[in-house]
Amino acid sequence: MPVRVESFLAMTCSTSSRQDWDETAKEFRVISAEGLAELRDLHGESGDHQTIYWLMSTPFPLPSREYLIHRKLCKLPPLTSGAPRSYFKIDRALDPSAPEMQAAVARRAVRVSDYSQYSLIWEGVGGTTTVRTVYSE
Repeated sequence: MPVRVESFLAMTCSTSSRQDWDETAKEFRVISAEGLAELRDLHGESGDHQTIYWLMSTPFPLPSREYLIHRKLCKLPPLTSGAPRSYFKIDRALDPSAPEMQAAVARRAVRVSDYSQYSLIWEGVGGTTTVRTVYSE
């Protein structure tokens, strides 16, 4: 089923609707947002650079996983005239010295302090969305 690139980004970047479709998201919220909000229509926040809190459930007997992430979302300039729309999304764990990382870890959870995800998302053929991601944890 074709999904427009903007629809895909709105679904995956909106913290307000994440728990509607992601059963593992126990809690998912923006702590702060800053910078320009050129892509506000996609994520609904006041800035395209966000600090996000994500508490994710895992199968028993593993503890839940807690992430404190800095997210950047940007639209890339077209390489050629008529080139497909493309976006770049970066999610990285906050620096261990960041004030948010000093807060207590959620009960029965482990904080993930080494996490990164780099995604290139673009408009594919026939109204589809193509995503390429490099992930490390």
